[in-house]
Amino acid sequence: MSILTRVTDNWIRQCDKERLLPYLFWTRIKDPAAFDGASKDAIRDHFRSWVSTRSPRYRACLFVDKEAMESATLVEYPSAVNPTGFYLKVGGRVVLIDGQHGEHFLNQPGIDEYDLEEMEDGDLDKDDGYEPIEGKTTFDVGWQYVDLQVTSAIYDIMCENHDTWIRPHFYQRPPAVWDGKMR
Repeated sequence: MSILTRVTDNWIRQCDKERLLPYLFWTRIKDPAAFDGASKDAIRDHFRSWVSTRSPRYRACLFVDKEAMESATLVEYPSAVNPTGFYLKVGGRVVLIDGQHGEHFLNQPGIDEYDLEEMEDGDLDKDDGYEPIEGKTTFDVGWQYVDLQVTSAIYDIMCENHDTWIRPHFYQRPPAVWDGKMR
């Protein structure tokens, strides 16, 4: 969590958005009994329940599992050109869970049931069949790996367009890791 906080703080300062710092906070829910070994679907269900009692602004959650904890690295280098005075080299990845998975296309005019099924599957080329990931053979499994270096930019990207998740230039099917590059 400290690496994520450092990366975010550094990114905000680099982007000259310090005015946002007082409003930034990470809600951390630590419940080993409920989350250790839990599926991404179980985490999403808990997230949806949590969001239902709060603001509808929450769209996705970061899930830091054991693999993410073990993959995280942080090295600080001096940098005269960076407003923070240093550059952070971050390694590792976290899981980004789409809290609205399965709800993307509800109430969209002009979409028939076949289109809805194809879009939810992410199978727009109608080429059925993906290797199962946690029992799902659809293109969009409702979560993805995200490079820890770009976690700070996700909020900006998702705020620009509420349907960012469904755009193929953002979502990368696991085991691929989204590196922040738009495709």
